[in-house]
Amino acid sequence: MVSYSKYLLIGLPVIALAGIAALWWQRKERRMTYKEVGRVSDLFIYPVKSCKGIRVDEVKCFKEGMEYDRRWILVDENDAFVTQRKDPKLALVIPYFEGDRYLCLDAPGMKTLKVDMQADSREFKRIRVWGTYAEGQYVGDEASEWFSNYLNKTGYKMYKLSKPRLVRDDKTWGDVALPDDKVSFGDFAPYMIATEASLAAVNEELQSPVTMQRFRPNVVVSGLKAFEEDKWESKMIKVGDVEFRFLNSCGRCSMTTVNPETGEKRGDEPLATLRRIRLPEDRDPRHGQSPLFGAYVAPARGGVGVLKTGDSVMIST
Repeated sequence: MVSYSKYLLIGLPVIALAGIAALWWQRKERRMTYKEVGRVSDLFIYPVKSCKGIRVDEVKCFKEGMEYDRRWILVDENDAFVTQRKDPKLALVIPYFEGDRYLCLDAPGMKTLKVDMQADSREFKRIRVWGTYAEGQYVGDEASEWFSNYLNKTGYKMYKLSKPRLVRDDKTWGDVALPDDKVSFGDFAPYMIATEASLAAVNEELQSPVTMQRFRPNVVVSGLKAFEEDKWESKMIKVGDVEFRFLNSCGRCSMTTVNPETGEKRGDEPLATLRRIRLPEDRDPRHGQSPLFGAYVAPARGGVGVLKTGDSVMIST
């Protein structure tokens, strides 16, 4: 006859601790309060990394990012991912969807490319994006030829996300993430928030104002003061019914110097101005000389929900 006494001795304390933890979390949830600081004025998805974005009125949210956001990526003949930093003309590639079947891409001088979103290629590749790895599924030779012809370079291939990256694997910033934080092919985090007031403050310093498209946010917020997002560290951000955790401020690079309307990189603005006004002395030293604009966030808990323009934006108090 089997004795269960030793299992009870082990199991009962575990159950008791789990119950205590659940009660603690429930009380924490009840204690958490928010104050409204603004409203969502714009939402953007960028289906193909570094190509033009799509403005949407509402969008589904998942742990790894908005639906269809950065779900496709271009790699060169050396399997290095490609962005506007290397090929500014990607800024002129316009994505749109035909139902749930096709991702369509238009570009100057090119016929429309239709990528079957349900194609079942058996070719998969481990793709490195800034030190962390995702898995991509090859979308076919037609897309490769299209991009190679448009960019006048051979060996380019396009992949669709099949397995997201783990933010925690980032060697520089992984400590700000939780083990289940995921991201598609975005540079670091699954979501980036920017504010209208911060853009206005930058434009006040520029001879030629720039648009928000230079900074490629997912969520644009109105109603805050300029750079108020600097104070979100250790805060929870609630957008509509979806809660996010602040990860870090977004350090900016040369991609901001690409004009999204012309696909050209001329001069060093607005990056030079950002380096003059947006290198706060108390910034995390890991940012180096990358000026700050916008906030990287990750969904809290399940992270699944829907964001809409006009949603309230609240910060935990």
